[in-house]
Amino acid sequence: MLATQNMCVFGGGGLCRLNPSFLTSLAAPTTDTAKLIALTEAMTYKCGTYTDADSCNSDSRCSMVGGTCRSNDWGDARWYKGKGYCEGSLVDKQLGCLGSTSKDSCTGGCAWKTVDELSAVLARNGSPSEAAEIKRGLYMDILGLSIPGIEAQKNSGACTAAVLWSADFDAIVAKGVRANNGSQQYDYRVIFRAIQGDLVGNCSGAGTSLSRQADCTWARSNPGACASVGSYCEYRWISPSSGFCRAVDPLIDPQDPFYKAYREASNTCYKVAFSDCLSTGGPINLGVTPWETLLTTLPSITGGATEGTPSPAPKPKPTSSPGKKETAAPPPRRSMRSYPPFRRAPPIARKL
Repeated sequence: MLATQNMCVFGGGGLCRLNPSFLTSLAAPTTDTAKLIALTEAMTYKCGTYTDADSCNSDSRCSMVGGTCRSNDWGDARWYKGKGYCEGSLVDKQLGCLGSTSKDSCTGGCAWKTVDELSAVLARNGSPSEAAEIKRGLYMDILGLSIPGIEAQKNSGACTAAVLWSADFDAIVAKGVRANNGSQQYDYRVIFRAIQGDLVGNCSGAGTSLSRQADCTWARSNPGACASVGSYCEYRWISPSSGFCRAVDPLIDPQDPFYKAYREASNTCYKVAFSDCLSTGGPINLGVTPWETLLTTLPSITGGATEGTPSPAPKPKPTSSPGKKETAAPPPRRSMRSYPPFRRAPPIARKL
């Protein structure tokens, strides 16, 4: 007989959260969307069960950060080719160069930059000009692209697209400045519409990825405002009175039954009053799908890569369930970490 628990559980800060074991109450994921969601959340939960650095660091999927074990950033920006950026675009060139891990191998339209050089272009000094602020913002986005296992800190630098340091890139920045037209808000809806073709290309399905994400981000006030932007936006509750609007990840089918069940359950718990938390959503049956299945069923886009390296050897299946923290909910996360325009704080910026 399957064990049961509440769908919604108490979280930190006097808020209600979705029981992370909710994933095990669903049927085994069969689509790429379901597998991607299940694996991402299961890894987050699995790493969160480790309470000491030795246990955390012994699992290559996890790292100890500020005393808390967290899942590694295993998402690969290259998965988004044709969905978030186009072949032959500036972003495609950047990812092509990023795979080179030494100065000697960084050739053919690529340029090696040291950690100090990368840090300098990401730093915000004093009161920057409009052009300097937009240029820094674009560097944050583009240099935030990641390939698992490739880190500038580890390699004492990074191989980047040479165009990023050329007059051609300055011309893209100048186009963004003209679009911004002196606004102190730096409305990236307007800026990206003017320059996204120069960054991600103009192919069908990917050429508007930057402006779409900006559209959704700016519609953050309420679910109605978010829905009015378009079907490519979704609203996520983080408390009974607040939430945020974000673009649906291009790798996700928002109509996928597994995704819809997970997203609806999560929103249900996050927006309920603390006093009603345990009576909301009803009981769920745990173990319909074991954690081992969720942790080892890989979506086709990964090519078997979940270990934090470009081409990892498969790890053996876990020999136990995630542990005792079956009612502890993970903190809310705003987006899948590899989704374009990727991050406003790339790894090199966070570590310096």
